[in-house]
Amino acid sequence: MSRKLLQQPSREQLLEAAHELAPSADESLLVLLAENGPMDIQAVQQALAETSYSFFGGLFPGLIYQQQKLEGAVILLKLSVECQPFLIQDLAWDAASLDCPKSRPHRNGMIILLDGLMRGVSEYLEMINDQLGAQYSFIGGGAGSLTLVQQPCLMTREGVFQDAALGCLLKQKVRLGIRHGWQRLAGPFLVTEAEGNNVKKLNWRPALDVYREVVEEDANIRLGIDNFFEHAKGYPFGMIREQEEDIVRDPISTNEDGVLLCVGEVPENSAVYILKGRSTQLIDAARQAFEDCQGGEKTTTEDHLLVVDCISRTLFLEEEFSSELGELQNGGTPPVGILSLGEIASFGAGALEFFNKTIVLGQLQST
Repeated sequence: MSRKLLQQPSREQLLEAAHELAPSADESLLVLLAENGPMDIQAVQQALAETSYSFFGGLFPGLIYQQQKLEGAVILLKLSVECQPFLIQDLAWDAASLDCPKSRPHRNGMIILLDGLMRGVSEYLEMINDQLGAQYSFIGGGAGSLTLVQQPCLMTREGVFQDAALGCLLKQKVRLGIRHGWQRLAGPFLVTEAEGNNVKKLNWRPALDVYREVVEEDANIRLGIDNFFEHAKGYPFGMIREQEEDIVRDPISTNEDGVLLCVGEVPENSAVYILKGRSTQLIDAARQAFEDCQGGEKTTTEDHLLVVDCISRTLFLEEEFSSELGELQNGGTPPVGILSLGEIASFGAGALEFFNKTIVLGQLQST
């Protein structure tokens, strides 16, 4: 047994499940917590810290278990690890400090969880990729609350954290599937002024003015500050990547100055499209991602199929989200994972990338 699902657990039930899994010295518990449950992240961390087990994890808007979308639940996954999970709180981190094997016969997997609402996500991922990208394949996602109010959302034995990232080096390989299904509607537009997550101008005009013209014409609505998120969830940006799907950036709010706040950085002088989604195309993308990560190989129920699916895909698909999860049920491995604030994976030639509105699947394979 390597996984436990707890629906609305008490402290006693959480500890009982941890003791049933009982990770050994070369194992760790990945703790996935959905918000709106009876235990907040501080309570979960404090309870597990009373055990002797290694653990790491985070708080997310929701969880996935087989064909269920869950709130208020906790999932525990037992993983074989090369070394203890580690916390990164600044850009001075050095992977050489990790007490891990310096060489290995396979390119193993690495799980990364980070504060999905913090500034500087791309700098963190670039630093990790520079030091470990040649040795590991990555999968992970952004933690945080659907309220989009930043709060402590990551946990280890040492405590609960925000403005940070967690890493865990696995003994297993990970085979990836990464798709989104969004299609280009208008553009390209040049990002002529941006700062971090804030897109200020497109084609030298206030970003909201350009964005509003496209969305209002296509959706036949009036787009303003109060209803921005309701309509923008169907019209993300796509940053151009040659010979790959566009990298999606999710605009989630705006202000009186016409600035668009996105989940993840949008570089100045980059070119972006405004994308549009249809349910059938998003669901088909999930099927393609599943086929990519399966690779025609058989799996067992003791393996993990990790799912990192953007929370905004569920908000867009609504009742049809169950059809997306249904596309992940055809293998021997029951899917388990998170509804995230941004998705993380090795992309294209292998570089570590931060996505929005994307489904990332990772089939863990024993080496």
